[in-house]
Amino acid sequence: MAISRFLKIVDRVISAIPLTIVLQENVSASKSSSANASRDGKTSFGFDTVPRYLQGLFGNSRADMEASGGNSFNGKGGANASNTFSGTLTVTVDQVLANGNLHVVGEKQIAINQGTEFIRFSGVVNPRTISGSNSVPSTQVADARIEYVGNGYINEAQNMGWLQRFFLNLSPM
Repeated sequence: MAISRFLKIVDRVISAIPLTIVLQENVSASKSSSANASRDGKTSFGFDTVPRYLQGLFGNSRADMEASGGNSFNGKGGANASNTFSGTLTVTVDQVLANGNLHVVGEKQIAINQGTEFIRFSGVVNPRTISGSNSVPSTQVADARIEYVGNGYINEAQNMGWLQRFFLNLSPM
């Protein structure tokens, strides 16, 4: 009983200590694809004898017909993305896990001009990676979730309007 009470006190003390996450994220990705397809077809058939009333149409008593067609498709696509994230964010311990690791969460809100930017962070920190200055590089955080979102007129300008989305989904091109 005394041990569990002691562990609860330790959990509360650890949870009250702020921890600085040093954001050092550098992520880039690229993807490309291409596809080629073609098909050609040809068919022919003939009649050795044509009924007399159709001979004027074919010009003689024998009829040969031929049909051919083909189609081809070439397509290419690609995408590139690169994100760099640096800075610091102070988080708090949300939970001490059974293995001793710390689940941390934190948020920073920054007002810029007529908008607000939010940086949200959560993840699992191994206490052995905490430096003497009580900080941890984000690259050492397991299951890290970093979210950078904003609101305001700049963020609204980056989003397509509902009428544009409607016509984009309707258009076959």
